[in-house]
Amino acid sequence: ADAGDYTNALRTLSGGLNKYPEDAELTAKQTEYTEALAAKNKQDALDQAAQYAAAGDYKSALETVQEAQKLLGSDADFLQKTAEYTESYKSAALETAAQYEKTSDYLNAYKTIQTAMDLVGSDSSLNVKLSLYAQNYASAVAAQADEKIAAKDFAGARTLLTNALKELPGNATLTAKMTQVSSSQPVSLSTLSVLNGGWNATAPEDPFGNDYSDAVNYVVLGDDYWRSEQLYSAEYRVYGNYSSMTFNLVPYKDTATEGTGYVQIYADDVLVQTSPVIGQKTDQLTVTASIAGAEYLKIVVHTQECGMIIVSDVQLWP
Repeated sequence: ADAGDYTNALRTLSGGLNKYPEDAELTAKQTEYTEALAAKNKQDALDQAAQYAAAGDYKSALETVQEAQKLLGSDADFLQKTAEYTESYKSAALETAAQYEKTSDYLNAYKTIQTAMDLVGSDSSLNVKLSLYAQNYASAVAAQADEKIAAKDFAGARTLLTNALKELPGNATLTAKMTQVSSSQPVSLSTLSVLNGGWNATAPEDPFGNDYSDAVNYVVLGDDYWRSEQLYSAEYRVYGNYSSMTFNLVPYKDTATEGTGYVQIYADDVLVQTSPVIGQKTDQLTVTASIAGAEYLKIVVHTQECGMIIVSDVQLWP
């Protein structure tokens, strides 16, 4: 015990007290060494915390004192150091967060304050900053989501918001923006039932090697035998739910050299859009048609001179 090895001394005394439980001298020594071990552990903790604090690591200093309090119980020294390191850690956390704020890195600013609050508990100055950084981060993410929505990158917007909601579960700004993404996304025409007409299921292959693996839908129309004009149509009930529709148009690989085709869109039997006429050498193009308020939508495809075309990614927009 003279060397400070109180743990081994107490182990020895415990063995002696098992044999002689009433021995007063052993009991007194056990009490003495227990108190000495506690004092040694306390001083070790205070010294370690002081080293952390001297290096500016107030978080580790505070954690060291808090852990010692759990093991040894609270006393005036621990309380004094807890208060001292708490204030220093709060100041350091606020300063670190402010540096993140300067570069608009609101997420790391938020995390810095949240980590501090997890350790020191609720605090008015930290609470204010936590709310501020949370809202700034949510607003910044919402603005990025708006850019993706405008670019029709709905998958990107959803991924962005999903990741942000992992950081701020239930945040009203992010949740509202996620709802907006869902309401802004187009609906594949394939999800609607055909009232009249219909399409085939030929695999799309065009002369230019376009990839259709991610297309929401597609159809190949035309005939490589008939030179006279061929008509194909399909009609859908849309209940006035959509403002516009878009689709891609390109020649099929087997279209004849002189073959052509085009698409017409009717809203409630009124012609609202006629696509450009495409031929064998026409690159893929995108067509948009306004169908706002329409109850019924009809798509009519015209081909002639053995023309064959691919209509793909037909989508309806809110």
